Amino acid sequence: MIDFYTARTPNGLKVHIMLEELGMKYELHMLDLKAMDQKQPDYLKINPNGRIPTIVDREGEYGRAIPVFESGAILNYLAEKSHHFIGSNGFEKAQTMGWLMFQMSGIGPNFGNYNYAKNNNIPQMLNRFEVESKRLLSVMNTQLAQNEYLAGGFYSIADIATYPWIAAYLKSKPEWFELNPHVRRWADLIGQRPAVKKVMNA
Repeated sequence: MIDFYTARTPNGLKVHIMLEELGMKYELHMLDLKAMDQKQPDYLKINPNGRIPTIVDREGEYGRAIPVFESGAILNYLAEKSHHFIGSNGFEKAQTMGWLMFQMSGIGPNFGNYNYAKNNNIPQMLNRFEVESKRLLSVMNTQLAQNEYLAGGFYSIADIATYPWIAAYLKSKPEWFELNPHVRRWADLIGQRPAVKKVMNA
């Protein structure tokens, strides 16, 4: 059983999708970020960074409960535990981890900062992160022009991590995808998966 602490943000959604894809039993604990649930002492014991998401695997190795924080680390932990969505050999795993880190270091921070600048009306910051976000989409588009999924010919945690961010901007910034049709094709493909539909439409 997995205890899953989250909120409806892209980083929370990606782990939620992974748990549904795996069919793992989990107990959902929704945190109210505005009420600062994520900064409460009990939560900080399992996630010192005071952010979401976090899981606690009650059935860790040697009968020990294992807390895991940071969404990329959680996806990797669950993939390694289940032997799913990470690749079947060293080459595939390397591609998966590269594209997972691309999301963690590129797509997430830049899209997030763009949204912050937009909401707070900071034009210079907005322009900076819009330019970089579009560049990152072009990198994805080039990869997806030659591959069905980000890591190659197989669905992986790289796709799971990236999809919630892309899905949000497909709605709010559709013009970003006019020059990136392969990203849109990929997003449409991921969006049809039953586990993804279940989480995104909840």
